[in-house]
Amino acid sequence: MMRRMVALGAAVLVLGGCSNDDGDADRRAEPAPSSPASTAPSSPAEIELRAAVQAHSDAVLTGKVAAALRLMSRRCRDTMDERQFTEEVKLQGSIHSKPLEFQSYDAEVDGRRALVNYTYLVVESDTEPVGEPWVLEPGGWRKDEC
Repeated sequence: MMRRMVALGAAVLVLGGCSNDDGDADRRAEPAPSSPASTAPSSPAEIELRAAVQAHSDAVLTGKVAAALRLMSRRCRDTMDERQFTEEVKLQGSIHSKPLEFQSYDAEVDGRRALVNYTYLVVESDTEPVGEPWVLEPGGWRKDEC
């Protein structure tokens, strides 16, 4: 998890500062019409899942440790090194300091489990989540990648 978060941070820093062309900012401002990000989820479970994924992403990218931790599965909270998790989230918050909008989002929901893929508008790299596991627990969807 730390390698992915650090790589994502590095990719955003590198790619975010690569262009001074105002046209590039305009192209990133909205997803393309065919982008999965512009497609509405079709079920209440999918709507809740997407909201949880966005909330977790926002919490991590803004350094909100408590909010990010609340969106982790019970299994992960029971097994993770909370100090390391705190350091990782604070690092991401210091790098980004603001949420990033999804460019694409896709989820395969199978009952109480889901695999989620998403990309950010400003990041074009292989470091973005692919097949990120989520689980539906009492209280809502929780990230299940420890």
